[in-house]
Amino acid sequence: PILMWDGALWQTIGRADQHLARSMIVWDPDGPGPLPERLVIAARFAESDGTTSHHVAYWGGNDWVRLGPGFNDSVTAIAVWDPDGDGPTSAQLVVGGFFTSIGGDPINRVARWDGTQWVGLGSGMGEGFVSTLVAWDPDGLGPLSERLVAGGTFFTVGGADIRCIGFWDGQSWNPMSLGFNASPAALTVWDSDGDGPGTPDLIVGGHLAITGDGVMVRGVARWDGTRWSALGPVSAPTPYVRSLAVWDPDGEGPMNSRLVVGGYFSGIGGIQASNLAMFDGSQWQAVGSGLNAAVNSLSLWDPDGDGPRPSELVAGGYFRGSADAHVPKIGRWDGTRWQTFGSGFGSQVRLLTTWDVDGDGPLPERLVVYGVFGGIGAEPVQAFTIWDGSSFHPGLPFYGIVHPSTITSWDPDGQGPQLPTLVA
Repeated sequence: PILMWDGALWQTIGRADQHLARSMIVWDPDGPGPLPERLVIAARFAESDGTTSHHVAYWGGNDWVRLGPGFNDSVTAIAVWDPDGDGPTSAQLVVGGFFTSIGGDPINRVARWDGTQWVGLGSGMGEGFVSTLVAWDPDGLGPLSERLVAGGTFFTVGGADIRCIGFWDGQSWNPMSLGFNASPAALTVWDSDGDGPGTPDLIVGGHLAITGDGVMVRGVARWDGTRWSALGPVSAPTPYVRSLAVWDPDGEGPMNSRLVVGGYFSGIGGIQASNLAMFDGSQWQAVGSGLNAAVNSLSLWDPDGDGPRPSELVAGGYFRGSADAHVPKIGRWDGTRWQTFGSGFGSQVRLLTTWDVDGDGPLPERLVVYGVFGGIGAEPVQAFTIWDGSSFHPGLPFYGIVHPSTITSWDPDGQGPQLPTLVA
């Protein structure tokens, strides 16, 4: 089911037995126009004849409204991409996955919704699947429009040698040097010099080992629009960067933002750093003494909203703590030291995100935690819990799996009186 939390209780959106969602996003179909944001899901829907079909749909207020015909296989990634920046075209919905046709028409693994129908981006990918999509502006405030970056298990796109990552410029797919040997696990965009002359770079993390330009990459790499450069290497028997974040440690102060990487590693860029590290554009720095087991997820959380304190870095995973502090499975770094959230958790934290419970109201945002926690007796259950600044509020246990790409905040009525809700 799709569930919505309004701050007091969970309620289902649509029939609980109707769909199995794999990806979710909030999309404004007309930009500054009068339509409110739409909650969009990629899911497997139950049909009246007992079969199931793959669809992308949005919540219309009373039921799910399907966008076009069905897909012949699952959609695993959704992104919003604006092909002309400040031009008249509104941001478009783009999907990627395993599919090779939509409504019987051959469309290979990636498609965009043009307002009336699904349209392929060139001839798409020749094999594998698309696991992640992200929009990236290669020249910041310059004249170039956003690029759509796709990552996955493919090795050819439109017959060209494009391995595991490539970008669509509005007309064709472009290789990013020789690509990678494995699908990226995490993508983010980072401008290392803030308001300086530099342009935003694309950062990739995962089980990476090979790129073009003769560069050997382990764990994390940076694309500057022309070539890959290694940000590392990451040290471990099987190094894995699974989470990326961009964090400004002093808020409005003079420091530029840091690139933060989390995963499974013992060192990076020649320094010792246990499973977590940050990069200032020229050198790596450990975050305290690190964390003693893998980091699954990173998030930024502002404990006082518009108050004077800058955002803190929050990490969740399998760890019990570090030499600095006991932070079982979740901890926050304020720039100087690790601090706990209550007594932490006993099993693992799988995902972190934030949610503004009252929109433009005075309450600071909440930290939302999803993971495997102790249940009744000794039986662990998967559940959400919400930190309000002083304690965790237990949420509804989930007897199943919540996909990390199906958690978002959504304001159903835009500027209306309804407050933002948390959807999973």
